[in-house]
Amino acid sequence: MPSCYNCGGRIEFRYQGGRPIPIHVDGGWCSGYRSSPDPAVVRQFNSVASYVNPNAECPVCHNRVFFYQSPHGGRVFFDNLGWPWPKHACTDKQQAQTGSIKATSQSNHSPFRNRQGESLDIYRLETLQVQDGTILMVFRTMGGDRKFNATITALDLADQGVSPDDLRLAPSFAVRKYPSYRLLEFISDRKKRIDLIRLPKVQA
Repeated sequence: MPSCYNCGGRIEFRYQGGRPIPIHVDGGWCSGYRSSPDPAVVRQFNSVASYVNPNAECPVCHNRVFFYQSPHGGRVFFDNLGWPWPKHACTDKQQAQTGSIKATSQSNHSPFRNRQGESLDIYRLETLQVQDGTILMVFRTMGGDRKFNATITALDLADQGVSPDDLRLAPSFAVRKYPSYRLLEFISDRKKRIDLIRLPKVQA
């Protein structure tokens, strides 16, 4: 569904007098305001370091947190990373959604592991193409040269509750590797939470 250029809200187009008119789905008037990422946190979840060191300070309680801001301005703070990705308690408070974000230094990071000690690699989606009902993707490690290809039918992806646009909008992916498949954890801007998909490995 398209979103309003000004406020980021969901819209639909209705034709009046032969012209397309944007209508806000949730009702009300457009605020004319669209939040933008705080410039102090430049690399929000777009680097390996942001997955192993808290990258921001909570504007409410001032604890160190892992911070992500969506393209539509919504903010999420995490206390820890790795499934089930516990959300920081202050996330839904007004001050957390509007207050200034202070970046923290990112140093001394080590390989990212989840709570079970499993190693997770951080990838970004390099390309995604849809051909005849099949989705072809290439993922590349953050700041590295390792990559992998993945293929899944559009139907199988939809059965997991994920759309191609969900993947395109995700800032990055934490990947767990198993003998015949990979599990990818990512921030879903549409669902406002961490989502997970299972992708079969492409046979060489």
